[in-house]
Amino acid sequence: MKIRCQSCMQEYEADKAEGSFCTLCGFKQGTPPKEAYHLHPGILLQNRYYLGTVVAYGGFGIIYRAWDEMMKVVVAIKEYFPAVYVNRNPGEQQILVYSGKKQGEFQAGLKSFLAEARNTAKFSQYENIVKVFDYFEANGTGYMVMEYMTGRTLKQYLKQQGGRLPWDMTVQIGASVMDILKVVHEAGILHRDISPDNIMLCDDGRVKLFDFGAARFSDLEAEKMRTIILKIGYAPPEQYRSKSIQGPWTDIYALGATMYRCITGKVPPESVNRQEAVFRKEGDPLKRPSEFAPEIPAFLDTALMRSMALEPELRFRTAPEFKDAVLNKKRIADVEQLLKKKRRNRALGIAAAALAVTAALSGVFIHYRKMYRIAHLAPTTIRVLISEDVPGEKDIYREMSEEFMQNYPDVSVEINAVSPEEYEEELKKNLGKGDGAVSLFESGTAGELPEMEEIDPKALYGDSPAEEFLISGENKVHKVPLGFEVPVLYENTGDAAGEAGGENQPEAFLRGEAKRAVFSCTRYHEVQEALPGVYAVSEAGSGNKAEKLHARGLEFFSVNRNASELDRAAAERLLSYWMVRKTQLAELLNLTPELKFLDGFTPEQLCDEDQKSFDRFCAEYYGET
Repeated sequence: MKIRCQSCMQEYEADKAEGSFCTLCGFKQGTPPKEAYHLHPGILLQNRYYLGTVVAYGGFGIIYRAWDEMMKVVVAIKEYFPAVYVNRNPGEQQILVYSGKKQGEFQAGLKSFLAEARNTAKFSQYENIVKVFDYFEANGTGYMVMEYMTGRTLKQYLKQQGGRLPWDMTVQIGASVMDILKVVHEAGILHRDISPDNIMLCDDGRVKLFDFGAARFSDLEAEKMRTIILKIGYAPPEQYRSKSIQGPWTDIYALGATMYRCITGKVPPESVNRQEAVFRKEGDPLKRPSEFAPEIPAFLDTALMRSMALEPELRFRTAPEFKDAVLNKKRIADVEQLLKKKRRNRALGIAAAALAVTAALSGVFIHYRKMYRIAHLAPTTIRVLISEDVPGEKDIYREMSEEFMQNYPDVSVEINAVSPEEYEEELKKNLGKGDGAVSLFESGTAGELPEMEEIDPKALYGDSPAEEFLISGENKVHKVPLGFEVPVLYENTGDAAGEAGGENQPEAFLRGEAKRAVFSCTRYHEVQEALPGVYAVSEAGSGNKAEKLHARGLEFFSVNRNASELDRAAAERLLSYWMVRKTQLAELLNLTPELKFLDGFTPEQLCDEDQKSFDRFCAEYYGET
């Protein structure tokens, strides 16, 4: 008689069913499953699916081979079996759900599992996503019927190839997965479990993404409680927190880590450990792929490091962006360049303190908007000289100038960057008149040069009340700050906060060992990462020694006195645009109308190296919190 093998699912001739050996694969019919809680082969589900042996299993599900009696094809059936919530007696079909809170969590998970099946079925027309044919409830849990894929997982293929793949093959596989993620993300779904285990290299040459068991609908606007599901080495930091904002960038990290593993033969360091290393200033333990595989091109080296940036905003935002980068279709900035840009554009992230917007803020922006409506500047070229202490800084300033050049199409901005060692000598050579002379230059470390033009604050800030505390009553300044640094009070609102206090201890506070500390608002993002959801920010001046909040300027620029009147006016206008582009002034004024510079010093005096350090200022004024 003909018997269907419970392993290969093919028919063979045998005298008896139980105990016979398949003549095609050698499997013995009736062999019990490897784990006692697995369903036994030979069970008929829904009077349609003849269950075979287990293909794979994990913490949330079991995948079986099966034969579809209606369609006459081999399928894969995934059973929802979260081991933390359920169990099964050996040989039985019905699952046993643990009582109490776990029962409710299981039901919520089952609902999500069936919703995942229903929505994944919508992608059946896409060749690179595993097809879902059917889903149903039985035995107290849920089942998903999928196509049975022949081939090997990327994990298996890596093992066969000695643990590493050529970089060009890795890019080809990765680009295929990026195409899949584009479709999935556009439907509002995150995979959340991308790794070599869940990428299938099919025998027909296709690359398929499967196992959406950890998938959830993305919510890009709000934070949500999420089950912590991850694979060590492939999960970004946000996936370690049950309350987190996850998005396409979460899958991009995992795919970047997967490609990293393929090229280097190394599983990347766990992202939470990487965070600790960076926080403790020991250096990120994630080595560049090129350190293990010197043959890979620089663009791919940069793209993979960018995809695995610890901070989500530094990663690629979409799968197509990532694909363009790994295929070298678009030039991208390195993580170090983005961090520099982030420090410039978000130096005053203190807006999260949610304090009232002042009248001064409105006045400054009314002035800026009036400036935007000035429709004409005579044709000229603004030549800018900067000291480039971080690669790519020139590109940052160029990007900050784009809106300006759109509003003034007859004016161009040329930015020249030299090393810090060569900067002062280069500056002195280019402060003359005529072609090639600089109009605007970075003056934070330039010393007192007679070629600095005195700038009327009204040209930058207008007639708003802001000028009386931003410029400390001075009518003219030589150096204009593009950013500001303000001390604020951070407080740990969690129950586990340490009780250390009485001294300014920012590092102890970030480790959770101090209840409160006063230090710079420019480190706000470190607090956000170190103490998510358990911190508060407020004005440091209240109830402390100082009655007014103090600040100091950062990133000073000056205008060349020897430049033509037109070039000086254009340079001042560009400075105003940079301020708007960076939004630092707005965020500063958003903090408080009581702002005054430290001890009445002017912005340019605060730049001098012989002044007290800002950390010392925090300790002296706000040490007793």
